[in-house]
Amino acid sequence: MSMLANFRQISPSLVERTKAQPALTEKVMRCRPEGPPPESDTEAFISLLPAHMRKMVESMSAAARADFLTHVEGSLGDMPEILRSQIAAARRPARRSARSKTIDPVDVGAELDIAQAWHGVHFLLCGSAGEAPGPLGAAILGGTEIGPDHGYGPARYLEPAEVQAVGAALATFTPESLAERFDPEALEQNGIYPGGWTADDERCEWLCDAFVQVQGFYAATAAKGWATLMYVV
Repeated sequence: MSMLANFRQISPSLVERTKAQPALTEKVMRCRPEGPPPESDTEAFISLLPAHMRKMVESMSAAARADFLTHVEGSLGDMPEILRSQIAAARRPARRSARSKTIDPVDVGAELDIAQAWHGVHFLLCGSAGEAPGPLGAAILGGTEIGPDHGYGPARYLEPAEVQAVGAALATFTPESLAERFDPEALEQNGIYPGGWTADDERCEWLCDAFVQVQGFYAATAAKGWATLMYVV
């Protein structure tokens, strides 16, 4: 299975609540803005996708999106029972509201999913495959663990002051300066996920694009004075 990195903006008050009740972490991760339930099983399925995949669907041309929806609709009957149950639950307003009772949606802000690019971005920033010191080290792999293990470890949070420091550190980079650090051989030798880095690798732009998203996310979160919840699923 893929290891996908996610970031969520959370308010200072929600950080304190979650620290006092770590079990809320999962509810924060699953919280979505309130709104009308999906009108079809197909739209409900899309609402359950990771953020980066929802963005891909949203960016499709009208014709491509129509073809994709037709394909999903034709595949619904073959999906596992647990997924069909989740789709049904997503279409029931009462259950959607019940899931949000303990989390006020106004305390949960923007969501960012950089998919598999997280390890490469961390390595280009810090020159290390594992944890690294300082604000740059905190951007991807830092923070304080909280809540249960979700398969690749617990979620981690950064306090608003830490977010400010990370945002300032990331602001010193540009995509061009980060690209200068791209070395496929070093990435491969250090076991940087997802692997398969070669001398003619063209994924530099992919990592730089992910960095720009992370940089923008931290800048926006710092401007709000909010905290960040990070997790890999």
